[in-house]
Formats: sequence, structure tokens, C-alpha cells
Amino acid sequence: MLHTEMTLDVKAARTVGGTSFITTSGAYVGSITAARIYESKSGAEMLDIDFETLELERAHMSMCIYDKSGKPTFSRAILDSLMTVCRVRSLKAEQRRFKDRQGTEQVGYFFVDLMSKPIGLLIQAAPEEYDINGEIKTMVRLNLLTPFDPRNVRMQPKSSTKPKRKQ
Repeated sequence: MLHTEMTLDVKAARTVGGTSFITTSGAYVGSITAARIYESKSGAEMLDIDFETLELERAHMSMCIYDKSGKPTFSRAILDSLMTVCRVRSLKAEQRRFKDRQGTEQVGYFFVDLMSKPIGLLIQAAPEEYDINGEIKTMVRLNLLTPFDPRNVRMQPKSSTKPKRKQ
């Protein structure tokens, strides 16, 4: 059968010519799809954030919010900034089921009040090198520099990382 008519499949189109993951520094607008807290093996408290842009690009960022002694880190201030942009005065984690990167179902604690709201994130892409079995591999680590309210800025072209304030 000859297909003489086609309908655009945006998701399929995004798979061509690269990944749908953020790989460059910049200001992005979208929403947080997951904000999970957990305790690391060392005893530090971590916040994992999954983010999706309006263009369906994704990012995963992890930050330490309390060190192993329980002292707040600088990333705790970033969490306060996220709360400010999301207009949330306090957070209470909710227990939810999720699938980890290997597809195994887990139970975790999520800050639901940070999720599914319009938000802008200034993200830094930082290449890191790892030695894996004697072979050097490069990976891009994404760092959340600051959140912003997308309703209060006018975005520059993607080549610029600085959003302009509305006047």
C-alpha cells in the first residue's frame, strides 16, 4: 500500500539528528516532571529534578541540598528559589511509585508542589570526563543555576543564555 497522505509525528521528528535531551547551556522554559528527594550512600540529602521544555527537550539534574552532617548546602538556596518561582511557601514530600533508569519500580518521595507548573530554568551544561574500564568517556552534566518565572521575562534567541526582563 502506498501512503499518499502523511500526518506530522512531532515525537518521531525529534528523534532524528540528535537526542531530545538538553546538551547546551541556556535558558529553558517548561515544567518540572519530577522532583524526588533521597538520601545518598554517604548520608547526604539529594534532590533529583526531571525537566521538560515546551519543545519536549528533557533534562535530569541532581543536587545535594544537605550534606551528610545535615548542614544546608548552596543548592538548598536553589530549592528556596524554586519554591519562590512556583509560589510555594512550604513543601511536604509525598510517597509515590516510579521507575528508575533501569525500569525497576521503586518507591520514592516527591515534592509534588514543584511539579507540572510553568517554570524557566537557567541550565549550565558542563562536560565531564570519566574513566570507564580504561576508556575515557565524556558526559554532559547539567547544573541548575537559577529558576525564573517565564511570565516575567522575554526570551532571547537560543544562542543567548540571558533572559531579558519585560519592561
